[in-house]
Amino acid sequence: MKNIIIDFNCNYIRTALVEDRKLIEVLIDEHDNESLVGNIYSARVENILQGQFAFINIGYKKNAFLQLDDIRQSNLYINENGTKKLNIKNGNQMLVQCLKDSKGLKGPLVTSELSFTGRYIVLLKNNFNQITISRKIEDNVERKRLKTIISNIISKEYSVIIRTEATNIDEETLKSEFLNLKNLCEDILSKGVYLKPPAVIYKENKIYEKSLKLLLKDDIDNIIINSPDEKNYILDILKNYNLHEDILKIYDGDLNIFEEYELETQIEKALHNKVWLKSGGFLIIEQTEAFIVIDVNTGKFTDKKGKNNIILKTNIEAGKEIVRQIRLRNLSGMIIIDFINMNSEEDKEKFLFEFKNFIKEDRIGINIVGMTELGLMQLTRKKVRPEISRYFLKNCNCCNGAGKIYNEKFVVDKIFNNIYKTARQSIFNKFIVTADKNIYNFLLERKNKFDDLELKFNIKIYFKKIENSIDSIYKIEKEKV
Repeated sequence: MKNIIIDFNCNYIRTALVEDRKLIEVLIDEHDNESLVGNIYSARVENILQGQFAFINIGYKKNAFLQLDDIRQSNLYINENGTKKLNIKNGNQMLVQCLKDSKGLKGPLVTSELSFTGRYIVLLKNNFNQITISRKIEDNVERKRLKTIISNIISKEYSVIIRTEATNIDEETLKSEFLNLKNLCEDILSKGVYLKPPAVIYKENKIYEKSLKLLLKDDIDNIIINSPDEKNYILDILKNYNLHEDILKIYDGDLNIFEEYELETQIEKALHNKVWLKSGGFLIIEQTEAFIVIDVNTGKFTDKKGKNNIILKTNIEAGKEIVRQIRLRNLSGMIIIDFINMNSEEDKEKFLFEFKNFIKEDRIGINIVGMTELGLMQLTRKKVRPEISRYFLKNCNCCNGAGKIYNEKFVVDKIFNNIYKTARQSIFNKFIVTADKNIYNFLLERKNKFDDLELKFNIKIYFKKIENSIDSIYKIEKEKV
């Protein structure tokens, strides 16, 4: 069974894809750090660095930047010597869409090619008139059918990417989605002409909407949420996706929804570098500035059929778990894997066949670059969102950043869930939370959430500060008064 579970009752909105109670992927949206990705702006060109990029004012605290290699046909001309030149000037108005959020000293990355994602197709405004079909659609007859349908309706100023979900979808449905996306695009273009820059023209209405749509597929059995207030909004999304409203369920159990489905423990395990396999083998996952290294070990695994059989089975099991961990941790960039060396060419072929099937499940796409001279497998994966560790961990002050500890948001969520569970299931009605100064200060910032708990369960919650202590220290005392 495959479910989407959304937790609204914490410092983040967490949207999880769960298959047979195993966490496959979790997308995190922060209430106080809303993503700009996908937003479309009427923008003003502030400065152009020829041969590099342009600084674009979108109304954000930092100017966005537009890379020359990403400039689309309408905004460039080519000299006689073949050199690309920007066909824009300082002060020009242009429509741009955010591709990546601001990070560190860098502003957001934007593109002048607008894209609109539907369930079955992605519509691109770029004057290229191209049709691209998902590589995961392997049937040539189906590929030809889909291309014919889109060829009959596409106009020259657009391109279309046909998504995997379009497989076996009827012509009328595909045409209807194309027209809806085209109308949305034309509406945005018409607004952009008259809107003084910088200004936002289009954005997702809910911060979790993009995450839900990314995970929403035909094979989803249930969507389970713990906020009745979001029910109608999600029902509208299901309607637009032609999915039955019965798959939406409201959770009102005693536990936090992620605890109920054993997801909290799986997330915490994903923050550690050691991952045990069912066979007794294990993985070591180390993240550096340049790349990610994953080491496969047989560990306690034994097999009466011999060493070669142990190695093949361990590598296949490890390969499946590695793909899951890459998706779960949202690892990206260059990934180097040290599988256990296999001497048999037959075993290598068996393993590679299985591994290629595993990576097909990743919606972002994992690319096998090849093997190094030392027998290490090289993968690449596009960076779309930060690693989940970025949301839950911070540098440890005691070891000058050599180690990581849980951050204040993560700890306060644990405290909140602990009190919620205890108040709902026990006779305790007084809680005293004693914490280090960083957690204490964060508790005060989120006091309104704990005030709601007091009203809901008729309890009292008190906070005490430890002046001199290491980070991430807290305790909860419970009383019946």
